[in-house]
Amino acid sequence: MRASQRKPSGTWRSALAVLAVAGIATAGCGLLPQTGVAVHPLPGLPAPATQQISTIPVQTGTVTASVQVAGLVEPRQSALLYFTLGGGGQIATLNMTNDALVKKGQVLATLDAGNLPFEINQQNLTIERDQLHINDLESSLQLQPPTSAQNAANFNFALQQARIQLNQDQLHLMQLQLQLARYQITAPFSGEITNVNVHLGQYVGAYQTLAQIQDTSAVRFVAKLNPTVVPEISTGQPVEFSLAAHPQTKYTTTVNSVQVPTPADVAIAKANHGFGGLTQPQVTLNRPAGYVLTPNDIGGAFTAIITVAQANNVLYLPNSGGIITSFEGLNSVNLDVQGQIVQRLVTLGLQGDTSIQITGGLQAGDQVVVP
Repeated sequence: MRASQRKPSGTWRSALAVLAVAGIATAGCGLLPQTGVAVHPLPGLPAPATQQISTIPVQTGTVTASVQVAGLVEPRQSALLYFTLGGGGQIATLNMTNDALVKKGQVLATLDAGNLPFEINQQNLTIERDQLHINDLESSLQLQPPTSAQNAANFNFALQQARIQLNQDQLHLMQLQLQLARYQITAPFSGEITNVNVHLGQYVGAYQTLAQIQDTSAVRFVAKLNPTVVPEISTGQPVEFSLAAHPQTKYTTTVNSVQVPTPADVAIAKANHGFGGLTQPQVTLNRPAGYVLTPNDIGGAFTAIITVAQANNVLYLPNSGGIITSFEGLNSVNLDVQGQIVQRLVTLGLQGDTSIQITGGLQAGDQVVVP
């Protein structure tokens, strides 16, 4: 009679599994990666290959965070040219062409002002007559002094009235001249005319852009900004940039200012179909030492790297390659400690362009496993 063969119960199977795992761990099969450590084989089995693990050391140095921007070399001053007269009018004179150089105060264009110039001429004649009348009264006083107190009083009253009339006529002339100024465009500063887009005899509205004037005696460096990076950029931050025409030449400078558009800026740009007015945040850079302006630079492109934060003499690791893992707000790395992989919690500081600051949990020289 054959003896019956019984299968191990569930309890026995669990115990055998535990023993098997313990045996494997004791044999060093390498379930956990180990740096350059050979696994001891069981008797009669070939030795497995040594498993190699890549590591990098925790280093001490500088962590830098930067923002890269692109912009244009702009003239020092720039202004849109337009009439402010309500309702606009017809262009009577046009004294500007593209690339023309003009002086501050020069009349660049006028609207048909009707009889207003004639009225101003007439008012000038009136003022001349007022002045002549005052001169005559003063001459009479010297040639024929009053013979009585009454005559003197009458004479002084007449002279006072003449002077009041002169002041009133001069005030009226100023009012006429202010009206005429709204029919004129004068150069706000000396510069070069660009983007003329009207012609003689054309009807234009109030605040309709006719042209642009630029002061090309100096330049400024202006770049548009993504609104998300505006809080990171501030005056005085260091900058390195190069012109597109001369990419090999690197200049160093600092941030001059950051401008954010106001509702008024947006309204002006909208009224002029995007021409003029600030529609997007922008940063202006200071002119770097050693930069020499050439005419071809104006309107040219440049790229710049603005250093927005920097931590010196700190521990750091590369911020790529999955070296640092995050889970539920905790950050950790795997360390190679004498051939054993140990997980270590770390605290982080500045997130740089290529590296990240380690503020706790590691020391310089610790070997961190690279996945």
